[in-house]
Amino acid sequence: MISNERDNGTYDIKALALEGLLTSGAVTATMAIARRAGFTKMRFADILGTLFGPRSSATRALGWVLFFGNGIALTRFYRHVLDRVPRVHRLRVGVLLGGVHGAVAAIGAAGLLPFHPRAHARGVLGRRKTPRRSTLVALAAAHVVFGAAVGLSARRQRSA
Repeated sequence: MISNERDNGTYDIKALALEGLLTSGAVTATMAIARRAGFTKMRFADILGTLFGPRSSATRALGWVLFFGNGIALTRFYRHVLDRVPRVHRLRVGVLLGGVHGAVAAIGAAGLLPFHPRAHARGVLGRRKTPRRSTLVALAAAHVVFGAAVGLSARRQRSA
């Protein structure tokens, strides 16, 4: 797997970015499966991009940049925590971090999505102008998958 931490304690930015892209890809795949199964209509890149204007190629590109940038930053945070945990427990702790993160994200989405200027048009909100429960479950599950992906990657590396 990818080794993020150098011997002197600094992080290899290229390796961290690659790991962030791969773990964010796991989140994207989880949400794509949830969309195909009919649990949600949410697409992270669209939700982020359309905060800044109507759906277009520019807002979609901006959404992807924000999504993957956030994934890279969160991977860095998770790795900072996981690198201080014995290697054998990193997968479990990663899943736990993802679960806590997913719960916070679902609660935040439940409270904030109704104020998104275009969430209703994207089909993310239900009839009562609140996010569908299945969307919140998919959102939480995607974050657990993210934590598991980072934890698995950290587990495969030597301890710092």
